[in-house]
Amino acid sequence: MIEDIKEDIISIIDNINNIYKNICITTPMDVNRIINMTHNQSLNEKEQLIKIMDNTISGLINNGVNDLPIMERIGHVRENILTEYEAKRLKYSIYKKHYHGLGKICFLKIVDSLCEPNSIYQYNNNGKYNTNNFIVITNVKRKDENAIIPIEINNKGQYNNKEVFYNRIKTVYFKNTTKYLKRLKNEGKIKEIFVGSNSQKTSLDDINITHISGQVKQISDELLLLLTII
Repeated sequence: MIEDIKEDIISIIDNINNIYKNICITTPMDVNRIINMTHNQSLNEKEQLIKIMDNTISGLINNGVNDLPIMERIGHVRENILTEYEAKRLKYSIYKKHYHGLGKICFLKIVDSLCEPNSIYQYNNNGKYNTNNFIVITNVKRKDENAIIPIEINNKGQYNNKEVFYNRIKTVYFKNTTKYLKRLKNEGKIKEIFVGSNSQKTSLDDINITHISGQVKQISDELLLLLTII
């Protein structure tokens, strides 16, 4: 019985290490900050930034976007990862918050997929958002929904006590993109600027750490510990 459990644990760790082999995102420090996002943090951290990528993706650069680091606010990363129940348990505010409950591994997998997006759309100056706003449709799927990443370019803020320019991930979530994009295009609010390959789709149906395919860069003892708790 004990030997069987040990074998199961070894198998899970091997699967995680395979997942975290070749991720294209960011530095070890920022990855550790992302995966520890369930640790309670002081309120003054909610506007601080986490670097997701050192560089902007080529699908945006080739359409005139400056090659800046891609970042996201800590508060938004937390909302992407946690469920509302988890947020309450950790004593975070749920007032006017949208917790998507992606979990740490799913979140990392989605932002990693920015490297090879399905398609990218740019907003027109026709409605709520201007041309500094983009929608990246990823190849990560959950049933009939794709993970999407809205990005706003040319932001300025504080990172590691220095003023930096960056392109900002606004949030990460799943949506039925067919109806969503059709409505926005019919309303004249967006235009398609990039179409990628559909051959690298990753399904996250019934997601767990032994079933995620693909490659990610690294694993930490902290993540292994957190995965046993969540």
